[in-house]
Amino acid sequence: MSDTAFAGVRAERVGLGNQSAPPGFRRIGAIRGLPAVLQERGLDVGAISARGGVAPGALDDPENLIRVSVLGDLLAHCAELASCPHLGIALGARARLDSLGMVGPLMRRCDTLGDAIRALEAHLQISDRGALLHLRRPMMRWC
Repeated sequence: MSDTAFAGVRAERVGLGNQSAPPGFRRIGAIRGLPAVLQERGLDVGAISARGGVAPGALDDPENLIRVSVLGDLLAHCAELASCPHLGIALGARARLDSLGMVGPLMRRCDTLGDAIRALEAHLQISDRGALLHLRRPMMRWC
């Protein structure tokens, strides 16, 4: 298994297959749009990635893993350089179900949006061991 250094920590460069992401790591999936967002703002993606300790091409494969703490530092740095406090929203707008890895097809097969969101809540830890998703239903009040 090969690995790439992300700011001094180890990140797997192989697909997860049918395994969960290790604790503290997440798939690149949803942030694959980062180079395009930075390029749209006239920034040198290669230089920014290198400064953040991200190996060239590491963001190209959605199955690559990155330590959550390194990702947070990278995104904060990119948002500052790009003068884009809504960077997360810009990345989320580009994400699709396939960016969630094997959870995406599960959600796609759900009959309702509610079922799909509940499937995401139940299985997100497969691809992302650094996020927490909790859905709360409001109490219904009958008048």
